[in-house]
Parts: sequence; structure tokens; C-alpha cells
Amino acid sequence: VDHTSLSLVTKKMAAAVEVEAPKRVPVTVLTGFLGAGKTTLLNHILNSPDHGLRFAIIENEFGDIGVDEKVLSEKADEEIIEVMNGCICCTVRSDLVTALKNLYSKVAHFDGVIIETTGLADPGPVAQTFFINEEIQEKYKLDGIITVVDAAHIMLRLNEEKPKGVSNEAVEQIAFADRILLNKTDVVTEEKKLKEIEREIKSINPHAPIVRCEHSKVDPMSLLKIGAFELERVLEFDPDFLAEEEDEHEHDHAHGADGDGHHCDDEAACDHDSHAHDHDHDHHCDDEEHCDHDSHGGEHKPHKHKHKHDRSVVSCSTKFEGELQIKMLERWISKIVQDLGADLYRYKGVLAVKGMDQKFVFQGVGMMFSGGFSDTDWKADEPRECRFVFIGKHLDKEMLIDGFTACKLEQELRFNVGDLVQANVGKWVDGKILKQWDEGNPYRIELADGKETNVWGPVDDDMFVRARKV
Repeated sequence: VDHTSLSLVTKKMAAAVEVEAPKRVPVTVLTGFLGAGKTTLLNHILNSPDHGLRFAIIENEFGDIGVDEKVLSEKADEEIIEVMNGCICCTVRSDLVTALKNLYSKVAHFDGVIIETTGLADPGPVAQTFFINEEIQEKYKLDGIITVVDAAHIMLRLNEEKPKGVSNEAVEQIAFADRILLNKTDVVTEEKKLKEIEREIKSINPHAPIVRCEHSKVDPMSLLKIGAFELERVLEFDPDFLAEEEDEHEHDHAHGADGDGHHCDDEAACDHDSHAHDHDHDHHCDDEEHCDHDSHGGEHKPHKHKHKHDRSVVSCSTKFEGELQIKMLERWISKIVQDLGADLYRYKGVLAVKGMDQKFVFQGVGMMFSGGFSDTDWKADEPRECRFVFIGKHLDKEMLIDGFTACKLEQELRFNVGDLVQANVGKWVDGKILKQWDEGNPYRIELADGKETNVWGPVDDDMFVRARKV
């Protein structure tokens, strides 16, 4: 027997097997609490000219009406977008498996998968998917979990009291992170405060590097294909991580629909057991004094899975085809922020503004909100529509939907070009309508002040513009 020949044949067979083995696609999970800057980070990655990579994107939102896929970079049109509504760590986890299986048939066209979770997701069950599902494990490898932290709000979220047995998602997101981006350091600039936040993060996860950033701007290559996820580290703080659970997630959230595109998933008002997700934590304690579980306060400890959400946190979303008047929306949002304050975890929208070709992107966290016209125009064959999502505690869904839809333009303007009017510029001044719908404003008015001063009439009502008295 020619053992040399056998050895060569064996080597050739091994090489053939190696060549034919399925390509394992690296997966990066972007997580972080609501409003931390995940979608902004994703846009930076997609727009970066440096890495030369193409990605499949799986976008997850908490609610029936998606907004984030509307604000992703136009570059994302070249990628594969899968949008799943519901919490990726529980109610649509099976959808994640299905999406990954479907994407794999197009594996030759991209270099990796990026999953952006909803801000209320625990990344643990998402990561678990890549180890307990054999088919997914053969085709994909979890490359890293990137957690974006909002420097302005993280301490509030970490110290938030949760009902017993309910996980603190902000703690879980930090605990599972392989890289942590301490974002919005332009808002929190005091070094003492930033070091305090970093100490708190390190008390939860001493292993993950912390990178300070503004507007989620970091080098994408420091986050992609880094081989950072370590199963051994996860098993240290969650020994049951690989324990396969019974599939109790076939039910859907009760996303009620109120006609014309209004949806609310109001877990507090629903007695369907789907909202409990049957994820009781493997933690039982009758002696709180000797228990280090974070539901009792004190030191933050990541939960052992299973996962359960806070029922008081609800998502309410609405959309309509048509356009709105931006000043009316801004006035309404200001009132909402004053009235609801800290109960508003996150609100965001993509809007069609009358008189403007660009999409208006509006978003806020708590009492901090901003908005502006994006670089993306409405396409000629794209329906002009307005969509908004609110996420928070104990939200009055009817009030939110009614307030938003009240900003919709339903009637023609009262005045035409050339009409003589009076404009309120601190006092009433005679003027003439020069133009309708100028840069999102109903009227452009030339004042009869001898200087031909031009002003805008921001809202079509008698508080701002009225007929000239004869």
C-alpha cells in the first residue's frame, strides 16, 4: 500500500471539503436603548467609503409602523433590507431565523449582515440564535455586539426601577456588548460626569472597550469583522445562555389598528399572555436583603435568560398619506414634551412637508428633540406620507394620534398670491401675499413698510396672518 499516495488523497479530499464548506457570514448586532444613536451609526457604516463592504441589513422596530427604514441612507437601496416589527428578542425571534435563512441564498452579494435591534431588545436571545439553531450556526457566525450608549440618559435608564422579574434592557445591552460607544459626548461634556458613566458601564461589563463619540461617528472598521464575540465570557455571567427554551413565541403582540394606518401595541391594557412572553427569569428570591438581583436595586446585574418586558412601556404609531404643516407639528410636539416629559422614551418620524421636496426627519428622546430636512428627496413615484412612532410609559394613544393627525393639511389656503393681508410680526403690519408654500411656510409676505421686507406666515390662521381691514 502506498501510504504516501493515500496521504495525498486524504489531503486532497480535505481540501475539497474545505472548499465546499458553506461560507459562514459574519453578523454584527447593533443594540442600545431607545434614542442612543443606532440608526445614525448604521447610516455612517453604509455611507463610509473606507471599508468597501456591502451588507444585508435586518432592521427591527418595536411597533407596527416602521420609521427607521425610511431614514436609512439611500445607499441602503443597494443592500437587502429586512424589516421586522415587534421585539426581536421574543415575539419575532422566529422571524429572525427565517430572515437569515432567506438572506443566505444571496450570500455571494454581500460581506456580512448587520442587525439593528429595537431599543427595547435584550441582545442575549438574539445572540443565542447563532448557537442553538444548527442551520444558522452552520451559515453564520456572530462577529460582535456593538452597544450604543446615550451619555445624556444612560444613568437614568440604568437606575430605573423595574417590576420584579422584569429585565432592565439598558443593563442587558451593556452586559452583552463587545464594543461600547459612549455617544452624545457633545451633549455631556463634563469630564467628571463622563468618567462616572464609564465607571458604571465597567461595573456591568469590565471587558468591552469604551469609545467616546459624537453623533455615533467612529471608524466602521473598528466595529466590523473584529471577531469579538466570546462565548466563554457570556457563559461566565449567564451559564444558561446555551439552554434551549421551549418555543413559546408563536403568538403576536396585539397591535390594534384604528383604521387609516393607526397602530398601537399597548401592553399595559392587554391581558393577552403574549406580552409576558413567558420569559420568567431563572431567579427566585424571598430574601431581598441578601439578593444581588438588580430588580431589588443596588448593583446592576444582567439577568439570566429568560426575558420579560415591562408592561408599562408601550409603542404607539400612526401614518397617513398626505402632507402636513411643519410649524403646527413643532407647536404640538413642544406641548407634548412639556406634558409628558420623562415618560417619552423615544419619538421619531419621517414627514412630507407641503412645499418641500426633501423628507423631514423628526426625532427626540425625553425632553430633547430636533428635526430637519434630510438630503433625501421624495421620489416621483413615491407616495408622500407622514409617519410617526412614540415609545414610552403609560402613553395616551388616542391623544397622540389625534394630535398628530391634526397637523395634516386638509384645506386650501385662505389667501391667494396678490391678496392684501396683515402679518403679525410682533404687531400687525400691512402686507401682500407674494408666494404660497415657500420653504414649508404657507405664505411669503411682502410688508408695506417702505423697505419691501419679506416675512413668512408660518401657519395659516388668524394668529399669524389675517385679512387686511378695509
